[in-house]
Amino acid sequence: MSTSTASRLELSLGHTQEDPVSLDLAASPHTLVIGGTSTGRCAALRHLAAQGLDRGFELVIIDPIRRGFGFEAVSDSATVAHTFGEAIDELEVVAAELARRIDLLLASGASTVRDLPASEGMRPILVVIEEYAVVTREHRLPRELDEQDAMYKDARKFNAQAELIRRLTARILRGGRYAGIHLVIGTQRAELTDHSAVLRENIGNVIMTVRPGQSLSTYTAAIVFSHVAGGEAAVRAAYDEATAAKDPGHAVLGVASGATAFRFPHPAEA
Repeated sequence: MSTSTASRLELSLGHTQEDPVSLDLAASPHTLVIGGTSTGRCAALRHLAAQGLDRGFELVIIDPIRRGFGFEAVSDSATVAHTFGEAIDELEVVAAELARRIDLLLASGASTVRDLPASEGMRPILVVIEEYAVVTREHRLPRELDEQDAMYKDARKFNAQAELIRRLTARILRGGRYAGIHLVIGTQRAELTDHSAVLRENIGNVIMTVRPGQSLSTYTAAIVFSHVAGGEAAVRAAYDEATAAKDPGHAVLGVASGATAFRFPHPAEA
C-alpha cells in the first residue's frame, strides 16, 4: 500500500479517551519530548522512532549517554550513535545531507523537498537525540588542575564535543523544515528551552510525559508551552487530565493550536 506524503509525515502518538492523536510534522517539523524518571519518556521516544520507520523515514538515533540502550527494537533498521564521536559523525552526515537538499531546492525553485519531483527519491529523515541536556552540557574546567592534567584535558574535550553537537543541532533545526529532516529531542530538564533561543524558535511540538499526581510548575507552563493557544489555562487543563490517570503512559501534547492529554503505548501494557 502506498503512503502519501501528507500521511507519511503524521506519526501516531496514541489516543485520548475517544480519538487517535498524531504528530503532524508537516505543520511543525521538530519535537521536544520532556519527562523525568519513571514518566515513560524513553518509551515515548521509542514509539516515535518505530512510527518513523513505519512511515518510511530514515532513522538516526543519537544516544551517547545510554549508548543506545532501549532502542534495540529499531537498531537493525536505524543508524545508532553510541558515543560522542559517533554522534558528531552522524550529525555531520545529516548536516551535509541538509546542505545538499537545500542546494537542490535553490536550483529547482521549490519551497520544500515535498515539492521536488518524485524521481529525486528523498525520504524524510527522523533524528532522535536522547538526553540532549546532558549531551550538550558544558563542564566546568577545574581551575585547580594544571592544563596538562588528564582530567582537565578530558573536560576540554567534552566541552568541545558538546559545543559541536549544539551547533550541528541548531543547523538542522533551522533548515530541516524545508529539507524533510525532523528532530526529536528528548530531555529530562524543562529548563533546557530557557537556555537556547534556537530551540524555542524552531520547535513547535512539545510532548511532556507525566506520572500520576505530578504537578506542573508555573515556570514549565510559561516557558515550555508558551506557544500553545489558550495559554497556561489550556495547558493546565490538559496536564491535570493526564496526571489524573492511575496507569502509566500518559502525556500532554502542546502545539500551536492547543494542548491535548493522551495515552501512548507503554511497556507496562505488555
